[in-house]
Amino acid sequence: MRNNGLRQMLVSLFTVLAIIGGAAMATEAENVGPKCNLHSLNGSYGLTVTGQNVFPPSTSIPIVTVGIVDFDGDGSLSGNATTSFGGNVGSVAITGTYTMESNCTGTFGVVFPNGFAISHSFVLVDEGKEMLFIQTDQGSVTTGKARRQ
Repeated sequence: MRNNGLRQMLVSLFTVLAIIGGAAMATEAENVGPKCNLHSLNGSYGLTVTGQNVFPPSTSIPIVTVGIVDFDGDGSLSGNATTSFGGNVGSVAITGTYTMESNCTGTFGVVFPNGFAISHSFVLVDEGKEMLFIQTDQGSVTTGKARRQ
């Protein structure tokens, strides 16, 4: 009889400890992982882009770009880029805006002086030191990286 009471008390104790431990692990799991906001993307980033623009039915034009983009931490960007578009090389100033989700993904749009605009999706990695991105406009197959300077 006495062993049953002790056994029941031990089972109850282990049950309570398991519940407390599970709650602590769940709380810790909520705190694990990237937490980003607009301020996570702030400062100057050197970037490179490679890809092609595809024009149906079978024409594609290669694109490569290098440049510097400054993100202001509040959703605006500006910079300069040198691009080879099918072998025609030029440098331009760029401006734009960006968004950031708490999981460190986001979007940014770039506007060129002639009004032409392009859109991108990105993920911020390595604690904000690097951005991986793709252009999301139809007919474009470009990808790039930007690294904080």
